[in-house]
Amino acid sequence: MDLADNILAQELCEEVKQLTAHAREGLLMKALAVSNEKCNDLILTQNVQVAELTRQVKNVESHNYWLERKLKDDVEKLSKDVKESNEKLSRNLNQTLDRITTTVSGIERQVNTATERATDSATKTLNERVNKAADDAVFKMNQQAQSLTQKVKEAEKEIEKAKDEIAFESGFRRFFFWLTPVLLLAQAVVSVFLLLK
Repeated sequence: MDLADNILAQELCEEVKQLTAHAREGLLMKALAVSNEKCNDLILTQNVQVAELTRQVKNVESHNYWLERKLKDDVEKLSKDVKESNEKLSRNLNQTLDRITTTVSGIERQVNTATERATDSATKTLNERVNKAADDAVFKMNQQAQSLTQKVKEAEKEIEKAKDEIAFESGFRRFFFWLTPVLLLAQAVVSVFLLLK
């Protein structure tokens, strides 16, 4: 339809164009304001979540540090106790050996004296008693040595177990320390993608 001669129609069309432009501009501004508000809310939510995750990571790190320190102290205490126990057992064994040596020396002196004064039969009986006493002493010493060796092996196993637990705890802590930023980055990328979509 040709409106070249109709000035009123042309003015009306111009006003419609201006109103349409204003309406579009108003709708665009309103949409931008709503989008901006939603973005701000989302950013605020993300900041709160990041702060909470940061706090949780710090709590985990603090707890892990405390556990590592406690395990290290326990291992050091256990090592010290084992060392002191071994030293005490060694001293006791040395004292027992000294007493046995003294006893055996005394018995040997008695045997020598008895050998000089007694008959062959009495000497034989006395030698059998001495040998039996020495065998009993050696048997008891062997039992004590086996018991000490077993305790030392058990203590070594406990120390190795504590070391393995420390290594596992440290690796677990490192894994979550690096996993948390990756999850935060992935969450931020997905959020931005959803906003752009």
